[in-house]
Amino acid sequence: MAGRRTGGDSVNLGIPIKKNIHPFFISKFEVRNKDYRGFVTWVRDSIAHVLLKHFAVGTNNKQIDWTKLINWKDDRLDPIMVSPDERIYGRKEIDANRIIYKMSSGQEIAIYPDTLCWIRDFAYSYNEPMTKRYFQHPAFGNYPVVGVTQLQALAYCDWKTVQWNNALLAVNETKCRLIVRLPSSEEWEYAATPEFPLTVRDTAQIKSYQNPTGYKATNYGYKYNFGKYYSEANMQLKSYIDDGFFYTAPGNTYKPDSNGLYNLLGNVAEWTASYGSYQPLYDQHGINQELSALRKKFPNSPFKEMEETAIDAYLKKYVIVKGGGWSDEDLYLQTGINQYYLPGSTVHCYLGFRIAVELIPDSN
Repeated sequence: MAGRRTGGDSVNLGIPIKKNIHPFFISKFEVRNKDYRGFVTWVRDSIAHVLLKHFAVGTNNKQIDWTKLINWKDDRLDPIMVSPDERIYGRKEIDANRIIYKMSSGQEIAIYPDTLCWIRDFAYSYNEPMTKRYFQHPAFGNYPVVGVTQLQALAYCDWKTVQWNNALLAVNETKCRLIVRLPSSEEWEYAATPEFPLTVRDTAQIKSYQNPTGYKATNYGYKYNFGKYYSEANMQLKSYIDDGFFYTAPGNTYKPDSNGLYNLLGNVAEWTASYGSYQPLYDQHGINQELSALRKKFPNSPFKEMEETAIDAYLKKYVIVKGGGWSDEDLYLQTGINQYYLPGSTVHCYLGFRIAVELIPDSN
């Protein structure tokens, strides 16, 4: 599982390792905008119901009565509204930063995606339409959600766990329960059937696609949604749009892999549950050639003067991201490539997630 540098918070350290994988389920698609919008809406409405004291009779203010209508003009909802001095023309609007989900662990997380990531990632491109429409507009419902941190992805998994287990209880299913979570990096690699060597072309996939923003583009036979592609002579063979999409693609675009999974490679890179670690590789003279080469190639690397124990501690702060996204070069489509990002602060318009599920027998 070799690492690969991409941006300021990724590194190129690591050696292949072997691990056992226990049975698990993994979602066919990346989590889509409409999936995550359902999460945001549920959290927003649940906060509003509590503020309005919409509780079911006889539950001692513990169970929300979802049949009650929410009057969004009610002054009791001011705690989740934009402050009066920040309102445009005095209009009451919900403050996205106050849509906070309380996880089963008690941790509170603001869950609304950072829609400005489209502008922040590509400052010199005209991405304002994506900022305004990508997450909220119904036309992008089947596109993967982006602009979420790993903590927000974990909050979504926690919510799904509660919702699905409540659904099981509603039909008197008590023999098992579900745990929804992010896949580990090893599980992700196991699910992503590797190709040796990796091929990015498939002439059977030549097709034209209509995009909600208005343009129609042709996929010239590429198997994945990724960025630029170069020949061995460093000649550019592919631009972003040559796979049919300038940005992300709907979750069911392109052919699934042999496991029936869509877009594990390309489209958006995906958060995992795994943190980085460092396994040094020494030659017969006791020299870590990989680390020496990295220090020589990247003189400003944070590992320039670090001891190897400090490197391991540094990497443990970062979460492994897999699969590559729509803006990445073909290199990142290799299943063994790792990218590393901080879990609570990193958001990108090419970074999303998919869920894994465990089936746990009920001990009772």
